[in-house]
Amino acid sequence: MQAGKNLLEQARLAGNSHTHALSSVYAAISALRQDNSIDAKDRSAALRRLYSKLSWRDVRATVANEVERRRIGVSFRSSISHMRLVKHELRKKGYALSPGGNPKMQDRDFAQALGVPTPKTLSLSQTASEVSVQANTVIKPITGAASKGVFIVDSDCKVRSVYSGKSYESFLDGVDKEYAGTHLATEPVWLTETLIGNPNKPARDIKVFCFYGQPGLVEEIHRNSSPRGKNEYCFYYPSGEKVHVDSNRARYDGSGFPEAALEYASRISAESPVPFLRVDFLESEGTLALGEITPQPGGTYAGQVHDHIDRELGELFLEAEARLTIDLLNGKKFDTYFECYPAARPSD
Repeated sequence: MQAGKNLLEQARLAGNSHTHALSSVYAAISALRQDNSIDAKDRSAALRRLYSKLSWRDVRATVANEVERRRIGVSFRSSISHMRLVKHELRKKGYALSPGGNPKMQDRDFAQALGVPTPKTLSLSQTASEVSVQANTVIKPITGAASKGVFIVDSDCKVRSVYSGKSYESFLDGVDKEYAGTHLATEPVWLTETLIGNPNKPARDIKVFCFYGQPGLVEEIHRNSSPRGKNEYCFYYPSGEKVHVDSNRARYDGSGFPEAALEYASRISAESPVPFLRVDFLESEGTLALGEITPQPGGTYAGQVHDHIDRELGELFLEAEARLTIDLLNGKKFDTYFECYPAARPSD
């Protein structure tokens, strides 16, 4: 009982601390704006730092006219959360646009319709016990994220979990060890596809952050490659310049990315009626194929992306929203998208 009271008190104090901190930010903004003794360049830099701490919900009437000029609240994190709320309201009205956990087979239909290469599907909608394990293949759930449930089968039909990095003598053993008691163990959710690359040298993950046809960031992942068996990451701007996105993910000197990844991601994104998608590819020895389309990627929230990257991507998000709105106002129909995702809007 006392522990619960302590938690409630901590919650109250945390809320008060946030309110006090916000008041301090505004007090500092007001003082800086009125003090002409400070060098204009220094004052502008200090104000920029203070304004960067404000979200859209923090804007007071005294700085409302500064929202556009100072770009107050521009944030990829904020935009992702806002997009999720908008999608939720759309779903209530019958429009399921690019939901989280996008259906992989419909992603592939969409990619193929746009001329984007995909792995060959060998079997579909099987329970774990029904899966016929074949050499040099990948077995994965039809829906999912973060590589959960993805197994690579080598030339000897031994399997390795991409999510955990652990190897198993059989696919069923891997499912039992990692997913017993879940829907993956009992429901017909599995598909088998051709393996991209060599089972002894896993394909690279190349993930393109795309803003209604415009790439903004590329992520390269080497799975379970660090000495401790953790993933390693390298990020790039579309120009190929490397950039540090956060301080938490293990970094390595990446191998770059094929230009085709930008082209294919742009094609998919430009034909989707949403301002942002992450388009994920597998690449190995010159072969590039779609992995999946990720509408709401993880690793993009508070504490996971440097503030300056958050702002850069936020600017791209806003600009993409404007371009998408203009296209919709001009009558763009997105016919291919709705043909491949029939549940995305109410039937006629």
